[in-house]
Amino acid sequence: MTTSIQDCATASHPPPGAGDCPPAALRFGERLQHGGASVYRKSYDGAARLQIPGPSSGAGFLLGVSMTPEHRRRITRGELAGLHLFSQGDIYLRDLEDPYAAEVDAPFDFTLLEFSRDFFEAMADERIEPATVALSPVAVRRDPVLPHLACALLPSLARPAETCALFVEQILVAMGAYLVHAYGGFVPAQTQPGLLSKVHEERAKAMLLSKVRGECSIPDIARECNMSASYFMKAFKKTTGQTPHQWMLSQRLARAQDYLRNSTLSLAEVATTCDFYDQSHFNRVFIQGTGMSPGVWRRQAA
Repeated sequence: MTTSIQDCATASHPPPGAGDCPPAALRFGERLQHGGASVYRKSYDGAARLQIPGPSSGAGFLLGVSMTPEHRRRITRGELAGLHLFSQGDIYLRDLEDPYAAEVDAPFDFTLLEFSRDFFEAMADERIEPATVALSPVAVRRDPVLPHLACALLPSLARPAETCALFVEQILVAMGAYLVHAYGGFVPAQTQPGLLSKVHEERAKAMLLSKVRGECSIPDIARECNMSASYFMKAFKKTTGQTPHQWMLSQRLARAQDYLRNSTLSLAEVATTCDFYDQSHFNRVFIQGTGMSPGVWRRQAA
């Protein structure tokens, strides 16, 4: 049996779309909220296989802290998928702008914290220059600080009527500041009105050029640039005028033209040297880029 929920929550009851979940299987704890941050608890008894879709929302960032000694889930991010094992105190961190899905068949108990982008922008206002936050996603990791801060919020979650609002606010601010310090940073706004900074552009291009035969992982490059995969794709295209794949093919095409003009390599050898899948792929890309076949282009360039 497979059930389905949305990876979010409202106070004390399942979110919209969770109506087909067995009530005894999935439980949502009280929700505390301050400004652009909120904290709640979600647990599951493992009674049925559970699908957790996380469609792109752009709302901010989600931090999960495992409260159980053992938990496993298969996580899919874009084209990447893998089985991840959580111990008590392990965390995950994801940008809610990125598509995410998980398949669970074992009990879990997570304290979840949602931080909006506005929450971090308020922190950025304390800086000299305007900035936006970029946090690197984490599938599962042991963190020395965040589980302790999350545990400090559990009494407030259990007894919300007795909660000290100032205490909750200070813990959430401390967690936000730690996330920025440990998992990302602020990027100056003047280098990022939808554009990559020069440093990030050069890093991304270097990684694209270092990969061969289409094995380049966009999520890996995005993590190196401390941004989500979807934001990276948009920023790269706005910066270069091409998608990462288009840019990578254009660089291979330029190399191929240089070999055709200045070497005696056969067309098959040029295709292999320039990291095309095969000569047929090379021919297709070359014709799309130049309007003529490699052989015709070589004769005209001679």
